[in-house]
Amino acid sequence: MNKNLNQSLINTIKEFIPVNINAADFLSEILDMGKESAYRRLRGEINFSFDEVVLLSSRLGFSLDHLVRNEPNKNALYELDMLSGHEDLFDVYQQRVEFFTRFFKNACQYPNHLKMANNTIPYIFSLEFKELSRLYLYKWVYQQKLLPQPFSEFEIPEIIRQKEEECFYYVNQIQRVQITLDVNVFKSVIQDIVYFSQLELISKDSLNTLKNELLGILAKIENFAIHGKSNSHEEIMIYLSSIFLDSTYLYFEYGNKQFSSTKIYSLLSLNSEDPEVCQIHKNWINSLKKYSVLISQSGEPHRIRYFNQQKDLIDKM
Repeated sequence: MNKNLNQSLINTIKEFIPVNINAADFLSEILDMGKESAYRRLRGEINFSFDEVVLLSSRLGFSLDHLVRNEPNKNALYELDMLSGHEDLFDVYQQRVEFFTRFFKNACQYPNHLKMANNTIPYIFSLEFKELSRLYLYKWVYQQKLLPQPFSEFEIPEIIRQKEEECFYYVNQIQRVQITLDVNVFKSVIQDIVYFSQLELISKDSLNTLKNELLGILAKIENFAIHGKSNSHEEIMIYLSSIFLDSTYLYFEYGNKQFSSTKIYSLLSLNSEDPEVCQIHKNWINSLKKYSVLISQSGEPHRIRYFNQQKDLIDKM
């Protein structure tokens, strides 16, 4: 590792270690080394090994583009969870939840603002609803493995549910939220449920449970829109898009750092912390406002009509 890259790694480690934790103590524990060895690495006297970089990246939740983003090129690094078809999908999903848990836990120590544009129900909100969260994972596993297992028999390891609850806890610490919703966000989930019901993979009891949870998350989003905030979030601005959104986009700024994500392959995403990529993401999400109507504490006729339409769709499911 060259000197500049090693210094970039040291700076990144200091950025991501919580402010109340001594960096040398952290490295000593995570890398299983003496404190003097940790200090020598932090002073740049000894380079980090590749194995150490990988371990620190995993534990602190930073990506390699943090290390190379100052290099003079026009390329940006992205992170993508690759599937070869042989992995345990529960393990892949758990690792993904753990990554975002670590990320939000660290990020929410700083002033922060989340911006999203969604063409389906925001997944981070569905974590609160057990059956809806299970449906997302069920669809993903079904698509990957093509196993016609009934939804009622699809069991998620308890450790995953615990990880989801932990992730949702830190999501609730996000201070400011801006969401642009495709008008079909609920329709897309309803179509998934209807499809599996027609295959007789979702029973009537499960269907009723999912309907109740859909009504629950709809009521939650409507309450956000009415009050423009929640007990957890200082500000929630919700926009209804008049145009079709081709994917789900996320931009998150915290302190002086940024993170962007584009949803792909159902539950996976393409992530980047490259400043230029993040700025493009931010500009794209903000540009959708010109096609949208703000319904948080305003646009009451649009808000009432929209939520009544969604309730009608769910009731007829």
